[in-house]
Amino acid sequence: MTSEKVEGVLMEESSPGVQQYTSSGSDMALEEKGEELGFWTRLGCTPESFKRRRLTGGNQLNQTLKSRHLHMIAIGGSIGAGLFVGSGSALAKGGPASLVLDFAIIGVMMFNVVHALGELAILFPVSGGFYTYSARFISPAWGFAMGWNYVFQWLVVLPLELTVTSLTITYWKVDISVAVWITVFLVAIVIINIFGVLGYGEEEFWASAIKLTAIVIFMITAIVLACGGGPKDGLYGQYWGARLWYDPGAFRNGFKGFCSVFVTAAFAFFGTELVGLAAAESRTPLKSLPSAIKQVFWRIILFYILGLFFVGLLVRSDDKRLLGANTYSDSNASPFVIAAKDAGLYGFDSFINVIILISVLSIGNSAVYAGSRTLTAISEHGYAPRIFSYVDKAGRPLFSTILVIVFGGLAYVNVSGKGPVIFDWLQALSGLTALFTWGSICYSHIRFRAAWARQGRSLDEIPFKACFGVYGSWVGLFIIFVVFIAQFYIAVSPLKGEASAEGFFKAYLALPVVLFFWLCGWLWKRQGWTKIEDIDVDTGRREIDWEEHNREIDRIKQSSFLKRVKPNKRPSKAPWGGVKGASISLPPEDGDPGQKKRRDGDIYSTSSVAHRAVNGHHAGHRDRLSTIILQPARHGSGEEPCIRLSLPFVSHSKVARSNGTTRTTPKPGKTSRTAQTSMSVPKASRDLRTENGDEEQIHVYRFPMPRVSLPAAPMLGSALDGLKASREPSAN
Repeated sequence: MTSEKVEGVLMEESSPGVQQYTSSGSDMALEEKGEELGFWTRLGCTPESFKRRRLTGGNQLNQTLKSRHLHMIAIGGSIGAGLFVGSGSALAKGGPASLVLDFAIIGVMMFNVVHALGELAILFPVSGGFYTYSARFISPAWGFAMGWNYVFQWLVVLPLELTVTSLTITYWKVDISVAVWITVFLVAIVIINIFGVLGYGEEEFWASAIKLTAIVIFMITAIVLACGGGPKDGLYGQYWGARLWYDPGAFRNGFKGFCSVFVTAAFAFFGTELVGLAAAESRTPLKSLPSAIKQVFWRIILFYILGLFFVGLLVRSDDKRLLGANTYSDSNASPFVIAAKDAGLYGFDSFINVIILISVLSIGNSAVYAGSRTLTAISEHGYAPRIFSYVDKAGRPLFSTILVIVFGGLAYVNVSGKGPVIFDWLQALSGLTALFTWGSICYSHIRFRAAWARQGRSLDEIPFKACFGVYGSWVGLFIIFVVFIAQFYIAVSPLKGEASAEGFFKAYLALPVVLFFWLCGWLWKRQGWTKIEDIDVDTGRREIDWEEHNREIDRIKQSSFLKRVKPNKRPSKAPWGGVKGASISLPPEDGDPGQKKRRDGDIYSTSSVAHRAVNGHHAGHRDRLSTIILQPARHGSGEEPCIRLSLPFVSHSKVARSNGTTRTTPKPGKTSRTAQTSMSVPKASRDLRTENGDEEQIHVYRFPMPRVSLPAAPMLGSALDGLKASREPSAN
């Protein structure tokens, strides 16, 4: 093996088929002085952190998102103006029954889309998202179109969300220019993104928690109001019930009204797929992604269907405040705000408006995150200028992020007289683009399953399978086609007035945009549809420790319902490429010998613990000491020799005899203070084996836990490859 020092990190050239070690955390990419890492350096806010990260192979983005981040992104990340504001115009067009039914139908579609995405994302971990599955399982040209379509839709969404936030402020009759508020919120988004993926994860975690709490409060309040428990001077001072489902009625505008709600419902679910994109920057995707995907079901049922059902109970579908308002930008048209006003609850309407403000700002932040990551990924694959593949030492796709933020400046057009016209066209651009993304995910899953079966593979080899399998993807794809047909029907036969070319293109502008991107991709790649038998289902596939995986599945099946729903706070035991002859022990922490939640002295296989031990996931401690144990063969046995694994900040080593005693020994060879993988048979270890005859030795290396992700298993795998030729320790 040869080594190469890149940006202060010693890299090992592994043999073909073995993943190379790359530092995937901002701390390790920046760190060259061990424990002297500063606060601002850890946050990636030093001049050095903005320099380009140069690592060989692997994902250059940070893998610092925790399980709680993924769960909140899945359950509340996409809740925004589509639900809080857009549902008002949908209620006015279709009535309360159409509102609930259409959202339920789109919810069924999204459930299958997210499960299909989860199956692909867990089996094929890639950075940059879903377009790679389209390029791989459908065609390169379609993958090109989906990549740029996804970037384009987020480039458009950011100025839309900035506009909505600035207009939401006007609810309080503040006499300040809209441009000022656009600037304030744009600066806030920039500050959040300075902290990279961790800033995005924390913002989404707390914003989602606030949004979900607010919806729960609204639903509880709605139950009380519907039962007549509101203030006497309010509209709901006496029993209200479901009277609005009878007068003015459950449906409005007939079948047209029903069809017109679909696009609003689709917009409300916009961003649900972000959980699959964020998985590439998660510490433990194999553990956290499946549980996060399962949370989507509860979001659809509890926060969309039930929330909108209560909206339909309290707000009249013929309320003039719902009519004529902009679909997504006027919070005065929000049925949540209208219900709060009519209830006569002092300050409740302002509370709901604050929640709308937080929700819309959260979606704007998601636009920067998703747009920049996807643009970086398509650049790395040669589909965009190479400058957008620039990732700095803190793991931020710098120039991609800058481009998305610059597009946010389009929000300032609202200051001019032509602002509303431009706003309408931007809104039209974002209308149906998400449906193409979701449809591509479903079809990619269908073709993947077909290729998997064609090559004689068993479904048991897939670690996470979509809930309804390939049938669920067909259902999702069918619903998407139904929505396209319904929107086409509304475009050529609108609810009010005569059909016009302008109205048609506003309703269907996404279609020519996607066709344009596909044509560009076909002219560039000159490759047609990928045949099923030519689909590659092996490259980039995650290695699974099936023994550990099955053990985890059995544990989950035997758990109670609450434990299945509640995220596991114990260390992740997710499969992680196994390494023969290596094991890891988690000793008690100094000053806390009990550690009731963790069995002291337990020895785990590298396949289940190597990743989390280096990450410091266990017990939630970042800077505690952990232990890597390498157990060599007995002297003269002809088995694999001892391996010295030099990890960051090695402080000392111990040798444990088989009789249970231990003694501290000098470090077996020079250790480095930089992140490296130095594998050898140390002289000290050979001497000890010779001295103690056939007695089995265990060499323990203790080191302070780094705050980043290090793929320990691939490092050990590279070491074993390099030592295959030497069965016996060489004599010096």
